[in-house]
Amino acid sequence: MSHQLKQHQIIKFLYSLGLLSIPVICAPLLLPLVLAKLPATSPQQAVTPSPAKIPSKPQKLSDAADNNWHRQLMHQLLLASKKVEQQKPQNTALPHRNQAKAPSPKTAPELKMRIAIAKNASDLLIATSTPGKILDETGHTLRKLPSEQGFSAVPAGQKIDFTGNSTGTWSVPTSVWVKASPGGFVYVGQHWYRGQVQLILQGASLLAVNHVDLDEYLYSVVGSEMPSNWPLEALKAQAIAARSYALAHYIQPANSFYQMGNDEAWQVYKGLDGEAASTHQAVNQTLGQFLSYRGGVVESLYADTDEIVIKAHGGLGMSQTGAMQLAQQGYDYLHILGAYYPGTSLARLRLAKS
Repeated sequence: MSHQLKQHQIIKFLYSLGLLSIPVICAPLLLPLVLAKLPATSPQQAVTPSPAKIPSKPQKLSDAADNNWHRQLMHQLLLASKKVEQQKPQNTALPHRNQAKAPSPKTAPELKMRIAIAKNASDLLIATSTPGKILDETGHTLRKLPSEQGFSAVPAGQKIDFTGNSTGTWSVPTSVWVKASPGGFVYVGQHWYRGQVQLILQGASLLAVNHVDLDEYLYSVVGSEMPSNWPLEALKAQAIAARSYALAHYIQPANSFYQMGNDEAWQVYKGLDGEAASTHQAVNQTLGQFLSYRGGVVESLYADTDEIVIKAHGGLGMSQTGAMQLAQQGYDYLHILGAYYPGTSLARLRLAKS
């Protein structure tokens, strides 16, 4: 994560988020977002909180069978990435994948994040878990993709070449979209992702950008940044800190292609591999909530320990280990956030009334 604490005026925030297109009865309407204050937690409250019942250890979505599936997937996708040299290429059909738990219904507005999941790549493995498509910038279908079959995407001059064991090599323009059919996921590099992925040719390399709903993005970030078997109240504090950080960069994106990267320089994001039942619960139970200070969005920095927070962020931010320890002592997420972000309050994203 970057080492600055950013504050944004509410007018700028409303203007930036007010341009979102939100489908209503199949017609896109431009609706602004407003900030609705939630009960604030003062720093003093965080000193003597009422003990809260510590939730039982949540069950992960993945188990030994899923891990074994992932190993098989990686092996077969690597086979698919190689150019066919034999007359009878090896089969690249992927093992069946049980789909991740579906998100709970939402009441907060959906914001689409643009996350760079691969940069300066010379070769990317691409697949869809359900029948998919390669689309051009106008939405025209260039190629249909069979489910669970890997393809290698490589730069090729002024185009992108795709190679598959059963299809040979075929070319697409310099910017295309990879989209799975409803209920499916897109595989890029090493992980499965929700949403859709844009592949962009940049000179002799590829950029892959995942376009994904904010809360579905957070399902993964919470579990990628914090062990998913930690207490739920710590995961909820992490969800709000991650949502606030994402909103700050939604307002001030890294560049015109993406708002953030997917590594430690931003927030770690591993697609479905970061998700668990507990991370879904943490995000859904804090839906739309973010940290605010004087009418602005707080870029809520955090790190593994207090020592790293001091060294990397000048002491401004949340210690993830400290949040876990406070949760084990009975602190709820409001008191955890109050302890690490004094002077801030919670706000919620809502749709404005027409």
